[in-house]
Amino acid sequence: MRRIDTLDGLRGVAAIFVLFWHYQHFYYPAAEVLPSAAALAQQPLHALLAPAYGYGWAGVQVFWAISGFVLGYVYLEGEPVGKADFAVRRVARLYPLHLATLILVAVLQATSLRAFGHYEIYGNNDAWHFLQHLVFASNWSPGAGFSFNGPIWSVSMEVLVYAVFVMLLPLLRSRPPLVWPLAAVCLALAVLIPDVLPLVCATFFFAGTGIRVLLAALRTRGQAMGLVAIGGAMALTGIATAGGSAWIEALAVGLVLVLGALDALFPLRSRALRWLGDVSYPIYLLHVPTQIVLLMAFDAGLLPRSIVGTAWFPMAWLALLLLLADCVHRGLEQPARAAIQRWWRGGTAHDPASGRTSRAR
Repeated sequence: MRRIDTLDGLRGVAAIFVLFWHYQHFYYPAAEVLPSAAALAQQPLHALLAPAYGYGWAGVQVFWAISGFVLGYVYLEGEPVGKADFAVRRVARLYPLHLATLILVAVLQATSLRAFGHYEIYGNNDAWHFLQHLVFASNWSPGAGFSFNGPIWSVSMEVLVYAVFVMLLPLLRSRPPLVWPLAAVCLALAVLIPDVLPLVCATFFFAGTGIRVLLAALRTRGQAMGLVAIGGAMALTGIATAGGSAWIEALAVGLVLVLGALDALFPLRSRALRWLGDVSYPIYLLHVPTQIVLLMAFDAGLLPRSIVGTAWFPMAWLALLLLLADCVHRGLEQPARAAIQRWWRGGTAHDPASGRTSRAR
């Protein structure tokens, strides 16, 4: 199955937005000690990066919607896959880099505590939280807070949704339109029971799957053009009402709908966009470890903390992360994923066909 390059590119952009949302970490004097509004007002290139500084957290909801779209594409339209095969594919895709960054951050945080008497960015870096991170359960309990490599919280939510998705997979394969009532139920529950993050994640995920179901049912170019118009209107409404009620739902779902429908009309092949999709997960999991290293360098007096307010620093940090992400993707993610899948194929009689599409983070 072919990759959808526009969604790969959107995933990369969403990861960069999250990265700059977390630029505020450079102004944390110690773990969990939030910077003042005056300090955040000094973030550099504010005219350029204000959307990411203010709303970059919304990249997570975009991730969830893309993941639902992609997994719907692969598992509703591809060959049937068993629950164990699905789980191994997800582990091969997500776990190697998660484990590597978890161990790296644990070492860095222990070093910071010993050298400077405090953790960097996130607290709660104890054995119990480490064990939760090991099984992608870092934020399953209410009020768990952030620890170690904090951004993994969104993946811990998605893992719960994966379990629901794979349990319902036989039903959804036979009756794909049922995904829309499922998304509506998740949305209703998320509204009735606020702040239950798995429900929020499920709403975006199954909305993304529903979009894929809509596109698979297209029969004419006119229908695709209509969906482009609807998705574009939703995305523009989300941008225009940023911070208001339901703006992020309109933006995330609208972007996935418009790009998916455009791909149905004009399939775009772009190595640059595919590359952005490849490095999106490394960007997401590497940006906090690099921040911890830099904050420790500031604490040690090896670098002046004032450089975070210069115009060149955010661009240099982004360039560094893109380089690191590419190296990690080639040197760790791809080999580890292939090794796990080879091991699994060697231990089972069934070898499900693996397709490539825009990757579910």
